[in-house]
Amino acid sequence: MNFPAVNVRLGHDVSRISREPSVTVSGTITVEFTVCNAGIIIYDIPSIGRQGVIAIERIVLENLARCEALNRESQRAQMHE
Repeated sequence: MNFPAVNVRLGHDVSRISREPSVTVSGTITVEFTVCNAGIIIYDIPSIGRQGVIAIERIVLENLARCEALNRESQRAQMHE
């Protein structure tokens, strides 16, 4: 999944809150799940000179079994192509 990294400015003037916020795309953030319980976040934000990779881990395991079952089904389907 790719997401734009954005800066949103609403301002402090209460009369302007109902207007559209100012949005500037500052870079990209990509979320990749390498396996069902782990993945990485890849970010590139040139406007602040930052880029890198952050390892992430699923901490709520409630859907882990479903993810693993779907992966097995997908692998079986690819073997029969």
